[in-house]
Amino acid sequence: MLRDNLDGRPSQIVALYASTIEPVRDGRTYTELVNAPFPKAGGSPEEYRAGIDRAIANGWLTRHESGTYVRFTAAGAALFA
Repeated sequence: MLRDNLDGRPSQIVALYASTIEPVRDGRTYTELVNAPFPKAGGSPEEYRAGIDRAIANGWLTRHESGTYVRFTAAGAALFA
């Protein structure tokens, strides 16, 4: 499970934060809710962006074209099952 194997990579941290937020509907999680804890934990905006991009590239998240929300894919959800 991802939580047990966090090695500080921004993509894993972003996915972990996203997993702790209750989606508003249809599995949507607003990006500002995922972003909010990231800088508080010492992450930079560049790291956050890289983390989101990498989580998408890994197939864990999808981002709406507007950029306002993300959704877990089946592969992303399986990381926390």
